[in-house]
Amino acid sequence: MEAILAITAIIVLWYAYETSLMRKELTKQNVLLIRPVITLSKNLHIAYYYNRGAGIALDITLKVLKRGSIIEKDVDLKNDIDLFEIPTISVLFKNEKEEIKIFRKNPRGTKSEADLLFEKNKKIVVVIKYKDFEKTEYMTKIRIENGTITETSFG
Repeated sequence: MEAILAITAIIVLWYAYETSLMRKELTKQNVLLIRPVITLSKNLHIAYYYNRGAGIALDITLKVLKRGSIIEKDVDLKNDIDLFEIPTISVLFKNEKEEIKIFRKNPRGTKSEADLLFEKNKKIVVVIKYKDFEKTEYMTKIRIENGTITETSFG
């Protein structure tokens, strides 16, 4: 009789453990289903943020890096020279796009660079940071070579 109770207890504990693993996995999947996903798009000479995700994106910032690899973890976001002023976008809804306004910093003021991101004969890495409505932070890294997006990663 005690052996049956011990076996039953082991089965119940194993079932509880498996159930908690399933719950954690379902939570991850739900987050992926409702999170924002910001990418870039281009129409003629205008670059856009585009929210391809299901959630609202808040506080969208963009940084242009002249070097680094998106796949590597060592992209230095703090020490890269920031030659551009790119205003923050407050909110971007699902399937909405917003023009990216880029201004080149120089001693005589700023100069608009609407299609700077997609120039020919240039290699850059773009890092887009944004939050969802629960203030969870996300990042999209995009490599652009010769005016074409060649790699994209999300985090």
